[in-house]
Order: sequence, then structure tokens, then C-alpha cells
Amino acid sequence: MVALSKGSALTISSNTITPTHDMHHVTGGGELHTITAPSPAYPCMLVLLFDSGGSWTTAGNIATSGASFSSNTPTIFIYDPDTTSWYVNKGP
Repeated sequence: MVALSKGSALTISSNTITPTHDMHHVTGGGELHTITAPSPAYPCMLVLLFDSGGSWTTAGNIATSGASFSSNTPTIFIYDPDTTSWYVNKGP
């Protein structure tokens, strides 16, 4: 098992979030376009737990086609520095 570092809750502001840890709760709804990469030169994985509904689009740096977030369901984002994009795996 891999331990994740948990950061404080994030709110989608101007369609963007800036994570500081491996895992965050996201409060409020909204449409997510951009996730600021912690280090643009290295790949990383980010787990987001959305406390309420919302969605993401490919209007920013998220490469995976948009979808809705389910409340209290973990969503995994993987950052690829070669494409400077995030890819989403919502699980089964």
C-alpha cells in the first residue's frame, strides 16, 4: 500500500485548482478545466474526492474527455510532463 499525503480542501476557482498534496477534497460544484501541476517536469498522480457534483472539460490541461464528478467518489488524475496534460481514471 502506498501512503498518500492529504492536503486541505480545494475550491474550483476560475475553473482551476492548485493541489499541494497527493490527495484533496474538492468543495463546491463547478467546471474544472485546469489543474496546476506540482512540478511540470515530473509525472505525478492526484486523487480528488469531490464533496458535491461538478464536471471537467478539456478546455485547459485535462486531456481526457469531460465527464461529471460523483459526490464522494475518488477520481484519479495522472500528469504526463511530456504532454503537459492530466489524464483521468474514474475507476469502474
